[in-house]
Amino acid sequence: MKNIIICIFITLINVFVLNLKSNAQQLNKDEYYTAMSSNNISEINTQLEILKNATFDDKDAFEGALLMKKAGVISNLREKLNLFKSGHTKLEAAILKHSDNIEYRFLRVIIQENAPGIVHYKKDLTADCDIIKNAFSKLLPSLQQHIVNYGKVSRLPILKELQMNSR
Repeated sequence: MKNIIICIFITLINVFVLNLKSNAQQLNKDEYYTAMSSNNISEINTQLEILKNATFDDKDAFEGALLMKKAGVISNLREKLNLFKSGHTKLEAAILKHSDNIEYRFLRVIIQENAPGIVHYKKDLTADCDIIKNAFSKLLPSLQQHIVNYGKVSRLPILKELQMNSR
């Protein structure tokens, strides 16, 4: 009887630990995209902290985009450049590794559209928009909604079109 109780106790602990690990690996995309659309450094830093502690595979793409977003919000020029370069490296590596991931392309579109000309980070903007448009109907509804929401503030005709067509 004692052995059975010990086995049950160990099993419960393992289940509890696995649940904690799986919860820690989850990124709340609604909160993430809220931070991406804001200029609130606190929200951005909160999401970066979550990503820093996360262990899921596509963490680098999300972290890279958020680092570049943060670079656009802060005022220290040296830190701006360092953050942008670091984020650029992470996002581009993720896209290179998973070139068919539409969400990574969307993250890059957000950054490219808003990046200052001096960083020369707009070369993939048209191609990425075309890829997003062509794959839009096959995307998860949640990602479609994030794209539509971004289309409301975007100046890009393709994203405006997706936003208008989703009504």
